[in-house]
Amino acid sequence: MPFKLHRRLASHLGYDLQKFNKQLLLETHLRSLLPLLEIDLVIDVGANQGQFARMLRDEVGYVGTIHSFEPLPDAYLALQIASHLDAGWHVHNVALGDCDATLNLNGSHHSKFSSVHDVNARGSAKFRKGIAVARSASAPVRRLDSLMDDLVPDFAKRRAFLKMDTQGHDKWVFEGLGNLARRFVGLQSELSVMGIEGVPDYVEMLDLYRSNGFELTGAYTVNRCRETGCIVQMGCVFASLQHAP
Repeated sequence: MPFKLHRRLASHLGYDLQKFNKQLLLETHLRSLLPLLEIDLVIDVGANQGQFARMLRDEVGYVGTIHSFEPLPDAYLALQIASHLDAGWHVHNVALGDCDATLNLNGSHHSKFSSVHDVNARGSAKFRKGIAVARSASAPVRRLDSLMDDLVPDFAKRRAFLKMDTQGHDKWVFEGLGNLARRFVGLQSELSVMGIEGVPDYVEMLDLYRSNGFELTGAYTVNRCRETGCIVQMGCVFASLQHAP
């Protein structure tokens, strides 16, 4: 029976039938969590074309300040276009990491897979052409703690949320926070379960965040292996207990 017919039948019986959307679960969680944590600043690392920030504005209802970071030129151009009418959304063409340097970026056919890390055999088999390197580009890399005074002079007074989606580089972004890490109220990170990029797996990353005072509030499947049903990557959301309202 077609989905539309199912939906009409459900409506007749007084129900609203919706197709399952994994992203909806994350949006719903953030819609309740960000106000609970009184977030007024979002640092969006690995912004790509602005999908996360647009979701915050359009679906979550977040109205505070956003700083988005995207190093790839093509994606950054789309990010500029997406943000240009939003005075509270600031965009930066730079990569973030644990040192001030210049790194080579592997630009994939699907820009969301682009990374400073090489793809291993498992990643190539899973995502095929989408994750294959189409181009390379060098980009400046900065530690976030070296930028914060200029970006947000009143950071010490803000309740900040850190979102990272860097295809395996979240560990180095987090380490680039230095002493600022414990000033964040919450964070979101994409964790590798099956080690696609050959980077720290989810167990090591969970330990890293917990050792810095963050506890898990939600975990959402990003993608899974069709053959085994195993999770490949998951998005995890954390809150800092020391900054609880």
